[in-house]
Amino acid sequence: MEEVKLNIFGTVYNCKVLYQKYQAGGHRIDLIDLSDGMPVATATVHVPGVKLENNEVIIKDYSENEGIYNALLEYNIIKETSKSIQISDYIKAPIATLVKLS
Repeated sequence: MEEVKLNIFGTVYNCKVLYQKYQAGGHRIDLIDLSDGMPVATATVHVPGVKLENNEVIIKDYSENEGIYNALLEYNIIKETSKSIQISDYIKAPIATLVKLS
C-alpha cells in the first residue's frame, strides 16, 4: 500500500493512495485518511475531450488541493512531465505520469 503525507491548510493527513478509473475513462487518484478511512482529496481531475497517454493524469493542484502535486512527486506516486492543460481562464493544471503504470 502506498502512503502520502499531506498538509492541507495546516492539517496533516496520513493517506493511503487509491487508484481508480473515472467513469468516462482515465485514471483517478483518491487519497484516503489512514486514521478513519474518510476521503481527504481526489488528486486528479477529468477534463472531457482531453486525450492523455494511458499512464497520464491531470493533477488538481489548485484550490483546496494546492500543494498536492509536489506531495505526489515527493512520494514517487507521479513523475513530472513538461505538459499542462488550461482548465479555465485562471487555472492551468499539470499533466503527470503515474509511476505505478510506467
